[in-house]
Amino acid sequence: MAPSRLGNGDLFSVSVPLSELAPDSTADLYELAAVGGEIDLPVRLGSRTIGNRVEIVVVTTDGVTVPASVPVRLAHFDARKNVYVSSSTVSNGPVITWTPLIEPQDPSTEFPLIDTDLPIYEGATVTPDTGRIDPFPELDRYGFGGFITVFPIDSGIPSTFTMFRDRRQDPGIASGAGEPVSGNWLGAASTGEGAPIPMQIADKFRGREFSSFKAFRRAFWKAVASDEYLFEQFDRIDKASIKHGLSPKPHQTEHVGQRRKYEIHHVTPIDIGGAVYDVDNLRILTPKQHIQTHSKKS
Repeated sequence: MAPSRLGNGDLFSVSVPLSELAPDSTADLYELAAVGGEIDLPVRLGSRTIGNRVEIVVVTTDGVTVPASVPVRLAHFDARKNVYVSSSTVSNGPVITWTPLIEPQDPSTEFPLIDTDLPIYEGATVTPDTGRIDPFPELDRYGFGGFITVFPIDSGIPSTFTMFRDRRQDPGIASGAGEPVSGNWLGAASTGEGAPIPMQIADKFRGREFSSFKAFRRAFWKAVASDEYLFEQFDRIDKASIKHGLSPKPHQTEHVGQRRKYEIHHVTPIDIGGAVYDVDNLRILTPKQHIQTHSKKS
């Protein structure tokens, strides 16, 4: 565990040698990088923001709650700045620069150059903390995005896994139209389609800025509580919960372990470019259905 202090606007990242996460891997990373392939990791890093600190965890992958598949990308050399450059798989995603340990013998590249006229990021300040083991971690609170970068052999840089700060921790402006709902709105939350964001809630949120997705989630349930039609669909205990911005609970048959409340699912995952605050990219799912949905995608 190594929480790091963040300055406002920092795109936090953490990088570790791939050998730390997959010491027994025999995959041909250069071949995978050439075709934009992926590799399954036995463990990976997750992060969440707590106040002005980022907490990093190491979690065993299961392909469901914690995805195992990670993109592999090849870095190219930028002779003008004497750095290697790699980019994420997401359009307009982050561009990373790496300083080589030795001067490359052949700085040419077969790959098209991208704009690297950016300040070189030297990393966040890392404050070591006492490690701990969580017997029942709330894994849905963590982001598991990231990709693997492989470098030319003469670069002196080992294959590296890089993870960026969870985009749900960043501020954003709500958009989207939502959908008209009737009958038992959350009845669809236990199905593959999920329950949509009601149109009347989307109308209230459109153009509104939120400090984080957590703030959005609390505001969403409070807005549901203020809508008479939706509010009357909940029992007494759930009514009290949503008034305070807390998620209500589905029937216990839809619970999975410690996950006992309705969850907001991003249809297009945010780690591949899905919009965080677009209500048309959001569905309400039960924990059981949420796990099944991610399992099918994996």
